[in-house]
Amino acid sequence: MSRLPLGLRAAAAVLGLTLLAAGCSSGPDLSDRSIKPRGDGGAWQIDYRSPVSDSGLNGLVAVSAEEAWAVGRTGKSNHERGSLLHYTAGNWSSVPLPVELRGEPELRVAASGPQDVWIYRREPTSVPQTEVEARRQRSSPAQGAEQPDGRRPSPAMRWDGKRWHRMAAPFPIATLRVLSPRNAWAVDCEGDLWHWDGRHWQRTRLPIWVRDLDASSPDNVWAVGMRVPATPPYQFAAMHYDGHSWQQTRLPEHRFTQNGMLPGETSTLGYVRVLAADDVWALGAHTWDPEDEAPTDPPFERFLLHWDGHRWKSVAYPPRTAYDDVLQPVAPDGSGGLVLGTWLRRTATGRYLGIDAPLASRFHKAGCPAGGQLSRKCP
Repeated sequence: MSRLPLGLRAAAAVLGLTLLAAGCSSGPDLSDRSIKPRGDGGAWQIDYRSPVSDSGLNGLVAVSAEEAWAVGRTGKSNHERGSLLHYTAGNWSSVPLPVELRGEPELRVAASGPQDVWIYRREPTSVPQTEVEARRQRSSPAQGAEQPDGRRPSPAMRWDGKRWHRMAAPFPIATLRVLSPRNAWAVDCEGDLWHWDGRHWQRTRLPIWVRDLDASSPDNVWAVGMRVPATPPYQFAAMHYDGHSWQQTRLPEHRFTQNGMLPGETSTLGYVRVLAADDVWALGAHTWDPEDEAPTDPPFERFLLHWDGHRWKSVAYPPRTAYDDVLQPVAPDGSGGLVLGTWLRRTATGRYLGIDAPLASRFHKAGCPAGGQLSRKCP
């Protein structure tokens, strides 16, 4: 296994997950159609292949240039269990999960360093339909909250470098970002924000519905989602925390028509990646619910936004032939550009290049003889 610069290793660790094979659904079949623009954006290579069939990975975090953790699942549908991998000394190895999470297949991982690694069960978020519903959700009691399936929230587990600790949370965790053992932010399944101070969780009520959050430091935290006014349409929303207070930032509003509004018209930011105080990226979509009607052309619009330290700007989104789904996650490529999802790289000059995956077609046509696979981007 070749050694990578720290910046590129971090990007590879995050983005390699999008090439993981679970059974035979490792990704789009490049032999049938092209989903990426031409150009040399680098290539992926297999870094780990599970010896167990019916397995896949859900999340991965690099805690240093030489250490990483990954969580996944094994087993067939309705009989899946969680799994845990640890990368150290140049190799990936399977290690036991804490007993509290072994029965949870939908695991995610977050960390601030080698002695501060969190594993938790990820819960899907529920979008409020009206401002009244959003207010009801925010005013509901937090203690003893149940998950959508009626169960109490699973505990998060924290690794301190020697052993696992149970970190009980009074809410189902949808997203978690860890800055230090005494500073973490989370989003619950109803779009509310929570802060961990090392001893307690405290709910922070924001005037927006939060879909995702990220941070590069304790005084540079971003939460994105949408504004939920009394009447639609719902619009993009992004808020910044400077270490003292949350401030809402200005974003453009979007309409499909100049007069009137389409049913269920909504603009939502669903992903944010904070690289620095003046380098923040957000992905969003402007959609509507066609109900029984024929969809419009286009039925939705996708947006890639950049914060330069002063304002949000819309940047050129990849050409339609370059994506098959919402592009995420976003990570630095080590040379001033970005890696977006599985197949794309955006250079520092804004050019989109395809990332090669020469084994993708074989995964489909050879019957997937092995289980989960973990890939990384090669320089």
